[in-house]
Amino acid sequence: MIPELFSAPHGMRARIRKARRSRMHLPLLAGLVVFWMFMTACAPELRGRYSWGHEVNTLQLCDSDQVYWVRCDRPLAARLRAFVEEHTDRPYTPVYIEVNGHLLDEQPDGFAADYDGIFYLKDVLRMTADVPANCPVPKH
Repeated sequence: MIPELFSAPHGMRARIRKARRSRMHLPLLAGLVVFWMFMTACAPELRGRYSWGHEVNTLQLCDSDQVYWVRCDRPLAARLRAFVEEHTDRPYTPVYIEVNGHLLDEQPDGFAADYDGIFYLKDVLRMTADVPANCPVPKH
């Protein structure tokens, strides 16, 4: 009987157990946050010239003579197209972009077959109509 007098009521014990369980998730949550920060910091940021027009959707990275067909999700494609239409006088005029993305390991077909590969744009970090001098077109 005496131990029962000094123990927490049933409802209080359940709240204590719940609080202990929720604290057990803190290290997991902290680990996920650190992992996300690491992956974000290590994501390659690439720079290049993006061109869009009739049957053209390409990226040429700075200091590279390789030109890639661009693939991305529809909202990003619409954002790129709108930027080109708003900031250039005519189609095919390159704009400068800084992006996160990677080359796809697949055989290009259709319009993409005319280029050096397919580049998947995950995200566009910056766009400007002026291509900076530190992003030269390679001389052949």
